[in-house]
Amino acid sequence: MIHLLINLALAVSAGMLLFIVARALPRVSEESARRPAGASRLMSYLEKADAFVKRISERFLRKARVILMKLENVVGTKLTAYKKDGDSVSRRSNLKLEFSETVLDEEEGKEEKEEEKEEKKEGEE
Repeated sequence: MIHLLINLALAVSAGMLLFIVARALPRVSEESARRPAGASRLMSYLEKADAFVKRISERFLRKARVILMKLENVVGTKLTAYKKDGDSVSRRSNLKLEFSETVLDEEEGKEEKEEEKEEKKEGEE
């Protein structure tokens, strides 16, 4: 309960300060708030620089967005292709098996040819 009272007192005091500041604002004259001529020139240059940076950053962000969208499409198409072909890991193992089978077949074919050559040589002698 004590915390509630402390919070209420802080809120009321902050509200009173805000009310006093709001009443004092209209008393400030426009003449005292004017800036020197150099500051207005500086502000105009800063505003131009801000607009330039904003234009450049918007262009960059748009191009980056387009590139990311294209990259996302490429990754999505690759993933769907992998899903259609089946599990990529099993596909890789199948490729390894096919490769090893062809290598073994070639080696067996070479051995058979060598045996035939040896038989021909023995038959000629």
